[in-house]
Amino acid sequence: MDGVGTCGGCPVQNYYIQGPKCMKCHPTCLQCSGSSATNCTACASPNILMPLNKSCTSCNFDKFYKSGSSCLPCDEACLSCVGPSDQLCSKCASGYYRNPFDMTCISSCPDPLSEDSSTMDCAIPDSDPVYYSNDFQIAFDAGTLKVHESMRTQRIQAVTELLLNFESQKSGSGCPTCSSQGSCNYFSDYKSEKCVCNDGFNGTNCFLTSYQASSLQLATTNIFHYISSQASLLDMKTNTNDMTAYLDSMLRLVSSSFTTDAEVENAFNVIQKIVVQGLSSRGANDQFDPSKLQKILQIYDACLQYVNSQDCNIEKQVSQDIYNASVALFNNLSILQLNGKTINNTQSILNSTHIDLGSIRMQGSVGANLSFGTPPTIAQFAPQIELDPRIILDVHVAHWKTDLANCPNDRNSSKPPLLLVTINDMNSALSSQYSGNFSARLFYPVEAGQKYAGCENSCNPSSIILGVLSYFECFCSSVSSLNSSLVLFKLFAESNFWKLLKWSALANYDYLHSWAFWMLFALFCWYLLSLLAINLRIISPLSYKIPPGTTLNVTLKNFKIDAPLIKILSKALFVSFFV
Repeated sequence: MDGVGTCGGCPVQNYYIQGPKCMKCHPTCLQCSGSSATNCTACASPNILMPLNKSCTSCNFDKFYKSGSSCLPCDEACLSCVGPSDQLCSKCASGYYRNPFDMTCISSCPDPLSEDSSTMDCAIPDSDPVYYSNDFQIAFDAGTLKVHESMRTQRIQAVTELLLNFESQKSGSGCPTCSSQGSCNYFSDYKSEKCVCNDGFNGTNCFLTSYQASSLQLATTNIFHYISSQASLLDMKTNTNDMTAYLDSMLRLVSSSFTTDAEVENAFNVIQKIVVQGLSSRGANDQFDPSKLQKILQIYDACLQYVNSQDCNIEKQVSQDIYNASVALFNNLSILQLNGKTINNTQSILNSTHIDLGSIRMQGSVGANLSFGTPPTIAQFAPQIELDPRIILDVHVAHWKTDLANCPNDRNSSKPPLLLVTINDMNSALSSQYSGNFSARLFYPVEAGQKYAGCENSCNPSSIILGVLSYFECFCSSVSSLNSSLVLFKLFAESNFWKLLKWSALANYDYLHSWAFWMLFALFCWYLLSLLAINLRIISPLSYKIPPGTTLNVTLKNFKIDAPLIKILSKALFVSFFV
């Protein structure tokens, strides 16, 4: 045995047989066929075998990738990769450009893209894309069929980056110049100036032409439709396939300065589909990934923010749909937060820019506390009657840090932020029969110079010191007064009644898609037809004739109408609203 000078069997590891001798392998080899570093046949962990030259390596360098216990070469188009083909490149080699539609590295970019030598990516050209929208859809659909399964999420991120990079080149300037393609007007509802474009997108600036804005909208619509088609394959549960990249892309697209109504509507529809799917497929012990639930809340938050910044009077149908869905969406997300969890008095909080959602599973006889932010806004819930300790309830609270229900000009800073509360039976979307038996104490931190004058929903206000912090307290004798559905209905009923008095709202209201408008229109037409029928005597009026010589003494007892019953009922029904 080499280096030992003894006779015996040759070990399998670290040695090899050469004629009658047992020789040592190179120190880098676990098993070998010779003494060189390139005679390895197996390697000691963490190194792996490179079959190309039979050496042991960490494989942490360009142009090679790890595959099991081997270090294999990438395609020549790849600088780094996760597999052998040009569809599995992580980075492209010199002279090749990333095609975001199918994630390949290619020497020339397909229409409608051009080569960007600074990033080595295919990019949308600076010039006006004359047939961009059509070519984008063709290229995107072709890429859907070609892209490798392991690169699908990276592909969505790459296409999103492609669009946002193009938009960043079109940032232009807002008020007062509006990119020299529009005028800057002051809008009292928003308490700010906005660009009104001569041609193009009415956003923060007027740099895009109407065709470019339309092309970008169609491109992003393709992405949302694709994500929607993949929704059944996505899963919000913990330790499941990663859908975070899809949610990140939606959030970035809906938060862009070039976002449109169509993009917001598409994003809203997709997250609704994903949440409903999660509810319908959940098992009793399934737990859902908080980061994914939070990302969905952030997307919805961005949708609300867009509507409030572009249509704060909630005149368009898409705006009405998004706001009307808030209670159900918050409730559903909160249910998923608590699914599969036990009573451990630990709150689950989803954070977003303007809205936070908090949930906790409580023993009904004890109550629970929830807190949001720093310094914390605190909500305390206590039973007002003696409850069976076996009753388990779920508390869901939506903390509206920003008033997105009203135009900036209509916001009431004298009242603290909304806290909307529902108390449901465990794992249920239905409000519990015990919800009205809980009181709520809401504590709002008072910042410097801030003054609150009252509470929402007839709760009793007071001031209190907790530790060293000053708080404004609202005591509500029943959680029912904070119920999400009732509070939002009251809030919107009050604010929308005022909005209807504004000429701007009446001039721009989406009448054709409003059921309330058509109901009022039908009643108005009924009124006109009834008046016409009566005045022109199209329908002869009912009359009561007193025989000659008879004393007028009409009472219900002796009153008799001598006419067919059907005739009487039809006439009564026709004018029932106006008599």
